[in-house]
Formats: sequence, C-alpha cells, structure tokens
Amino acid sequence: MSSALESVLKARIGTERERDRRGRTDAVIEDIMRQMAQDGYATIPGAIAADQVAWARSELEAIVENTPA
Repeated sequence: MSSALESVLKARIGTERERDRRGRTDAVIEDIMRQMAQDGYATIPGAIAADQVAWARSELEAIVENTPA
C-alpha cells in the first residue's frame, strides 16, 4: 500500500490521539491499510468534519440530479 497514504494517516490520527495510546493508533492505521488493500477503499471515522460531509453530500446530490438517467 502507498507509503504516502500511510504517512498521512499517521500524521492525522497521531495528532488526534494521545501519545501514550500509540499502540492503538498504529492498530487503527493497520486496519485502514488492510481495508484499502482488500477493498480498494476504507472508511475513516472522524476524518472530516460534519460540515465538510454536508457540503460534499450537497455537491454529490446536485451532480446526481443533473446527470441523465
């Protein structure tokens, strides 16, 4: 799997968790990387804020509404 992706995940997840919970952080990253390798995608809870999710959803809905069937 991409070492760049792994670096981003470590930076993102590592900054959100206390350093004494590093083993847990590494396990989360390993799970995400395993999902990516197996399924080609992974869900990452808390990766983006709720307002970003709402914005993305509205943009996607507009695209779907304007796409011919």
